[in-house]
Amino acid sequence: MNKMKKIPEAELEVMNVLWKATVPLKTSEIVELLDKAWAMSTVQVLLTRLEERGYVQGNKEKRLKYYQAILKEEDYKKAETSWLYTKIHNSSMKSLISSLIDSEELTHDDINELEEILNRLK
Repeated sequence: MNKMKKIPEAELEVMNVLWKATVPLKTSEIVELLDKAWAMSTVQVLLTRLEERGYVQGNKEKRLKYYQAILKEEDYKKAETSWLYTKIHNSSMKSLISSLIDSEELTHDDINELEEILNRLK
């Protein structure tokens, strides 16, 4: 796979369905799991784009095509976080973390989990 590009929002919704799946899915199954009012043809176009970029693989069995993610969810999250860190926050960890904390209400469990992570890093 060449340099990973940002996945547009609609395609990312399809990827999220595929990442959660334990088996390859037909287009109709993906449409059902999306919980959107999207036509089958719309989802097919999104799958074709994802397949052309090498993010999903479609395997034809008789008259049906089954899709599965090739791009791992964790790899995509790492790439997106890295882009966010370097391009938006100018490689400032303090800026990134402050932004995340300011935009979300942290629970006590969240704070405890963050403390555990930081303690492991010390």
